[in-house]
Amino acid sequence: MFLNLLFYLTLTLMLGALFDNRGPVIGIPLALLFGYQLFLGVAPWLAEIMPWALVVNAQPDSLPISVALALEQPLPSITPVIGALLWSALFVAVALWRFNREEF
Repeated sequence: MFLNLLFYLTLTLMLGALFDNRGPVIGIPLALLFGYQLFLGVAPWLAEIMPWALVVNAQPDSLPISVALALEQPLPSITPVIGALLWSALFVAVALWRFNREEF
């Protein structure tokens, strides 16, 4: 659960550094959060690199990683964990880069 929240927190932080308006800052994370089924229908390989498989059943034949951990079953895949960490690190790096370029 922490990795899923970290992904959306760092995404929102990065978008807040990039955009001056509030619309894209809240709209893009909400579109990713609630539109994951649409994205998975178009590109099913996104389930492996996005954090959706951490908390929801992104693939029909496996449990979410959080449920597998709670039931003490083997993890279906570790790549969503690595993907969420890499995306979060990228979002923080872009936000820090933008903070350094911004003049106050």
